[in-house]
Amino acid sequence: MFAGAMMVGGVVWAGTRAGTVYARPGELLSLPVAVVKPTLSPEALLIGDATPDLTSPVTQRIAFVLRKFAKDERVADRAATALVREASKKNIDPVLLVGLMITENSRIDPLAKSNVGAAGLMQVMPFHAGEWGCGSANLVNVESNICHGVAILADYVRRSPKDLHKALLRYNGCVRGTNTPNCHTYSSKVYKHANNASRLMVAMGGDGKSYRAPANARRVSKAKAPVKRTARSSTAKKATTARKATTARKATTSKATASRTASKRVRPARSTRSRAVAKPAPIKVPKQVVLGEIKVVR
Repeated sequence: MFAGAMMVGGVVWAGTRAGTVYARPGELLSLPVAVVKPTLSPEALLIGDATPDLTSPVTQRIAFVLRKFAKDERVADRAATALVREASKKNIDPVLLVGLMITENSRIDPLAKSNVGAAGLMQVMPFHAGEWGCGSANLVNVESNICHGVAILADYVRRSPKDLHKALLRYNGCVRGTNTPNCHTYSSKVYKHANNASRLMVAMGGDGKSYRAPANARRVSKAKAPVKRTARSSTAKKATTARKATTARKATTSKATASRTASKRVRPARSTRSRAVAKPAPIKVPKQVVLGEIKVVR
């Protein structure tokens, strides 16, 4: 009996408590919200998440160029920031470094890896990792990779202060030209990409000058800009072709006429010498004889 009473009382108490909770649903809004952070991939953790600094005009223009090659604009902005910073530390032209990076990694992909193991944006060999005072041995990280690459190039420039061509070949590993076919053209490719990058930077509205290779660098042929064809230019081209055809036809006709004229016999010119004019014979007037009314002419 007592147990039954306790059971009934417990049910009533539970119902009362439940009713009080759901009678004031606003209290549920004050409960803490669970925050779930997205899980980053191992690659993203390696690349890092540094904040780019695009305050300087040079960095903005370099980022403008790299965005045309990179799939991720944030990677391009970080690469531009790191390039300008490391170029200032090592006293190297940042536009030359842009040409070097595009030559090594045209997709601006931090995860790129060559068949010989070179990694990252500037394709640094693994045995260089952690040897250049970059604070990290991570060659996939944007800033660390660029720090390694620029430091390596600066060391090769220091070894060959008057031969940038040789320094670039050393960076590519083409000292004797036996590891990569036609690797002696590597520096020309770097200069070409640097020239193109410089033109894009100027087209952006900057006041910079076109990049020029040093005097001791090998000559690079200038790339011709693509000709933009329009309907107007096509019409003008057709008109020019028609005029040329008409001129050629007239010239052919003139030559044929001159040839026919030369082949004709030339008549001798009449002499201007006066000829003797024969005097007319004297006219004899017949005598008239009048016989009566009839005139007889003898």
